[in-house]
Amino acid sequence: DGTEWVDRASFLERHRAELAGTDLSLFENGLAGWERTSNDPTIATRIELVDDAEVGKALHVRIPVLNNWDTFRSPELSAPFADGASLTVFMARGGPRTTELAVEWTEWDGSRWIATVPLTDQWQFYVLRPEDFRYWESLPSRQQDRFQPENAKWIVFGLALTHTALSGDNHEYWV
Repeated sequence: DGTEWVDRASFLERHRAELAGTDLSLFENGLAGWERTSNDPTIATRIELVDDAEVGKALHVRIPVLNNWDTFRSPELSAPFADGASLTVFMARGGPRTTELAVEWTEWDGSRWIATVPLTDQWQFYVLRPEDFRYWESLPSRQQDRFQPENAKWIVFGLALTHTALSGDNHEYWV
């Protein structure tokens, strides 16, 4: 039937073109324009770009204390999804205590849509469909709707006790 098991590297190589969509080059200008949001901005969260041998340039975030939410928002994006594209595709991994990551899209109308992905200490490939994102407290008129990729304005990565089942402190993740 043509079914076969392939390792991650082979899968990526075979399907990179069809899954890639629009390359946002989110870090081509370093972290310029990125913005941290947190319920407690006095917490010394460390955010950096690192060169990773397996994936290249990656965002690395260390959160010493997580007592509600700590997220990192992209600069305003202009048409992040190519015509007709709808998949959010990325790679991520977590530290020993960080087993989930929240991924949020905010649309131009202010509506917010959040998905949660499981993390391991190894790089994983993620593909999220619009229906994987759930409405989050923002624009009540949209709560029965779904994420509309053509209206995407910002992407946000982070941890939030409302969306990530994490306990304790000293969390870190890479995207």
